[in-house]
Amino acid sequence: MIALAAVLAFLLSSHAASGQRQPIILRREYSLYYVLTFLEGCRRQIFSTFASYVLILVYQTPVQTMLSLAFLNAALGAVAAPTVGRLVDRYGERRMLTLYYILIACVFAGYATFRDVRWLYALFVTDSVLFAFSMGITVFLNRIVSKGDLTPSLAMGTTMNHVAAVIMPVLGGVLWKALDDYRIPFWIGFGVVFLSLIAVQRIPAPRESLLAAEQVHDGAG
Repeated sequence: MIALAAVLAFLLSSHAASGQRQPIILRREYSLYYVLTFLEGCRRQIFSTFASYVLILVYQTPVQTMLSLAFLNAALGAVAAPTVGRLVDRYGERRMLTLYYILIACVFAGYATFRDVRWLYALFVTDSVLFAFSMGITVFLNRIVSKGDLTPSLAMGTTMNHVAAVIMPVLGGVLWKALDDYRIPFWIGFGVVFLSLIAVQRIPAPRESLLAAEQVHDGAG
């Protein structure tokens, strides 16, 4: 069943990737954005795929409860987004993304260790609220990108998300089945978050980003 679900996720991701394509660019100056986007895509796919599977397959969570959790996720996520946006503007992407990945690491570790399903419900909702902090990655790109590169760079980020959407559900499903341990995908996610936490420390201060963007613009001119 787990392997079937992973294949389904693969097909859905492939279908999404087959839509209208946007021009993409790959520039060294934006390499940190590419790395952060790919890692965020991996960690998001792991949690969004396997957190639900654990609640349904391991803890036999009723459909009504899952629907209630989904509604709560959507509502709290919509409420949290404007506040998080203001925090990112005030304190900067590096600080907010650092906080984000520390908290997300706790979510993954909790899912791999807690046995009380009520804690898992809380973590399930917490992940959706915290996801708003990932907007800091796009804000970072917008801060460093040169004129004309924004849309192609965002398209490149979307492509990397598609790659993560194909790889991570299949990898997690295979390892879950092979090792007969639902915790494996979450420990993988914990490792991905740890790498993300290291990567965000390389986000430059606003003034450094401005200078870098000017250099890119001058080089393109």
